[in-house]
Amino acid sequence: MSRATHAAKYSDKANCRNAANGLMKRKDGTGSEDLDLVCYDAKGVVVNGASPFTDELGKVAWLEAMGFSTVHMELFATAKDVVEYRGRVMALRPSLPYDIDGLVVKGAAIDETDAAKARPELQIAFKFSPEEAVTRLKAIEWSESGALYPPIGIVEPVRLAGTTVQRANLCNPGMIRSMGLKLGSMVVITKRGEIIPKIETLVENPPEAVEI
Repeated sequence: MSRATHAAKYSDKANCRNAANGLMKRKDGTGSEDLDLVCYDAKGVVVNGASPFTDELGKVAWLEAMGFSTVHMELFATAKDVVEYRGRVMALRPSLPYDIDGLVVKGAAIDETDAAKARPELQIAFKFSPEEAVTRLKAIEWSESGALYPPIGIVEPVRLAGTTVQRANLCNPGMIRSMGLKLGSMVVITKRGEIIPKIETLVENPPEAVEI
């Protein structure tokens, strides 16, 4: 969902992702005209018994020729160029028509074997630094997950990536110990992938903080 559509029709939702997710879950298709399909890859395309693509750029060019909207692509010669481009995109991020959380970097050569892997090795997600904030850890809630009881941190409400966060993942008791967390600790909290709230680091333990 574009930011313009979100602002015009779905401002009651916290962000574009939440609004789009709600529409995609509808079974009657209502609101689907407010979603855009932006393509970045084409698989299984055969023309005259062979793939018509010579490289990844060719895939995007073919998608455009078929009338699809496609992602913007840039071609760079060095890793340094990619890092510098990431910095420019981060600066432009607030003015882009869509919310994005990073770039995808991959070689121009097509490797179908690698692309079929659950975690392709020849393309990487080059994430932006997640939005972060400092808040206070108020309590620990132990949630049951099979035989495990992973801890959830209850924190003072803080705004992150368009939503108010009051609960954050702590993974396991070892993470609590390794960070030296206490009830009352001031902590850095982020949204991993702009979705999952997570306590990342300890800022300080005030004198009134107590052991968990």
